[in-house]
Amino acid sequence: MCTSSSKPRPVVAASELPYASRVVTFGHEGYITGCCGNNDGIDRLVLNSFLWLAENKLQKNASAPTIRIGYITGTTAMTNIKAALEQRTMFNSNLKPTVTWARLTPATFLANATARDETDIWWIDTYTNYTDQQIDATLSWFKTGRRGLIVGGHIWYQSYSKPNYDIYAEYPINHILWPLGIMITPSADSGPAAAPTLSPPPMDWQFYNNFYTTKLMADARANISPWTALNTYNATISLNFDFMLSWLPPRPTQFPSVTLMNGTVVAGTDPYASLWDTLNAARPANWMAIVFWGVRNGNPVGITASPYAAIIPGLAGTTTSRSSRSVTILCNYTGIEGNRGYSGAGSDLWRSTGLYAVPGQAVTVTVASASAVGAGLRIQIGAHTDDLRSKTTWARLPLTVSRTLVSASTFQMGSPLGGLIYVLVPAGKYLGNIQFTFGNVIQAPYFKLETTDLATWSSTIRNYPGPWAELETSKFIITVPSIAIRNLTNPVPVLNFWNQILDGYADLALTSRDRARAERFLLDVDISGGWMHSGYPIMAYNDTGVWRELLDEPYLRKNGAWGPFHEIGHNHQWNNMEFNGQTTESFVNIFSSWAMLNVITPTANGTKWSHYDEVANMAKRATARATYLATGPNWSANWNVWTALDTYLQLMEGFGWNFYTRLYAAYRAMNPNYTSDTAARVQLFIVTTSQVANRNLVPFYQTWGFPITDATRANMTALALPEWVENPMKIYATGHHRRLLRATRRNAVF
Repeated sequence: MCTSSSKPRPVVAASELPYASRVVTFGHEGYITGCCGNNDGIDRLVLNSFLWLAENKLQKNASAPTIRIGYITGTTAMTNIKAALEQRTMFNSNLKPTVTWARLTPATFLANATARDETDIWWIDTYTNYTDQQIDATLSWFKTGRRGLIVGGHIWYQSYSKPNYDIYAEYPINHILWPLGIMITPSADSGPAAAPTLSPPPMDWQFYNNFYTTKLMADARANISPWTALNTYNATISLNFDFMLSWLPPRPTQFPSVTLMNGTVVAGTDPYASLWDTLNAARPANWMAIVFWGVRNGNPVGITASPYAAIIPGLAGTTTSRSSRSVTILCNYTGIEGNRGYSGAGSDLWRSTGLYAVPGQAVTVTVASASAVGAGLRIQIGAHTDDLRSKTTWARLPLTVSRTLVSASTFQMGSPLGGLIYVLVPAGKYLGNIQFTFGNVIQAPYFKLETTDLATWSSTIRNYPGPWAELETSKFIITVPSIAIRNLTNPVPVLNFWNQILDGYADLALTSRDRARAERFLLDVDISGGWMHSGYPIMAYNDTGVWRELLDEPYLRKNGAWGPFHEIGHNHQWNNMEFNGQTTESFVNIFSSWAMLNVITPTANGTKWSHYDEVANMAKRATARATYLATGPNWSANWNVWTALDTYLQLMEGFGWNFYTRLYAAYRAMNPNYTSDTAARVQLFIVTTSQVANRNLVPFYQTWGFPITDATRANMTALALPEWVENPMKIYATGHHRRLLRATRRNAVF
């Protein structure tokens, strides 16, 4: 790896194959094309790489070290490299090479056997779309022995347009490099470890090298040497194995046979056999990394059920006889706005199937339409996507979801854990209705509003054996353990309730009620943070109290569900309205407050709903406001959560709920990436809310302690907006201010 202590550099990797050919890959082509006028470390690395590849030619014909280099592109760079190489001596020799070079495209390389045979080193890039024939020609040439291949470039840019593609199957450069022991990944400028700043490197640095660590494990397992890694390095080792395994292709039944330079044919075998065997037996931490890999890649070869499946997703009902089921999935998705920063906006759309994959059992997937093959669709097994590896303790396996690209009309996949089956649709796909047939699956309870027959649900569907159930509308999807809905004879009222909530949120956020994506709410035995968190899906702990907050319509009408309301609200927040962490947990409660004040009966049965005092108890709000003002006010330290919500509610009370709809309209009309400067966002919020209200709100915000710049004041003067006569903070800025503070502390009402 070529690095500096201050900035990671793209990886440079090299490999020598048994037939004495060599390959060097540079993680960015600029290192080669920028050679060779700086005479720095990078220039020396580039030249030494060419010389190392050329060393094979010297060994083959020591008396005539003429090196013939072909290249795809980069004539100017090749001129510089040729001149620089001819000033250097070959390794272990006083001979200086003579370099000849010519442009050699993949098409010419394939068509012209003479040019191919006369090439000692071929310089190619990662960006060319090599055909299968060109790839075969390259590997055949390389395997004749004593050849050199130098590769420059990355695939992170290409991965933007193909974010879900299998980097082994979909990128031609990896079809060339993988048989040579190297793979290019989409990772940019970083890996599992930073470069060492000490010289010599610290002792643990060696354990960042998976090859080194695996050899130690293999030697220990074979009783050749003891295991030398201390327990303190196990986390480092596991991290690196997990990083490596996350990029490896699925395990095929057999890799192709290889013909060595001497003509020996090596039969195709499972390339992971020794790695799997060594890691599985050597260290528990690294066995776990392999389990994660087995779960994630969805490959059915050698699949077995994991004992962790009993925890999540669970085993109830999975002994039921399997069958084949066909479902029609609408594979259209426009995507949602990236400015909804807490919503998981970049995620693919999940389409539910109502089907369940049994742990350790291969599922056959058949796609009826050719247009769906290679279009970026994926099949997902499992719903619990929270990655728990950063937590110190786990209540379930940290990774539970398998995903496989739809790259053929029929294929198999599976998961050691099993789970609900989904079709994932990337944004920007408009493929229409596609029929999928899933073989060797069981059915799970699945109710879709305005589609599922209620009588059939009550008599049959809710008793389907799958251990997880889903209730779906076009606006909201609830995923809960099936036991939670077994007694739910009619899901329509509760789904209508959630539609009412989601429609109100859409109106506030100026989003169409006809959503591009229904929000998902999923329960789990363990989640990545908090009691609940936003995203896609929204996550919460699997608790019977949460069941009630999601499924019990009479309870919801009386008591609401502040937690779910709050998390759904997060999914509607607009990045540019927020003052970073200061308002994340405050502005969101505009949505929660709307739900409580407009859908829920505030004091049903003489009880008050959660956070009633912070929203609807005006005396309590006045007391809290007075306390805040009495301490300064210290806006940067204390204006947050409930204090900030009080400010937001005052604006609603002064200008109506439509104030926030108009505010969203104003922000949606702006450049979505206008600034990352929080202080600038504060000033813009002051000006924009004033324009939306058609009132000068500077005095209002000034009393709250907002920092207001001279430029903002000048801007407001130029706008000449009328005074907010009803400003509820005006009284705090008068001579009665101190008396008011004392009175409000005694809960007096003015």
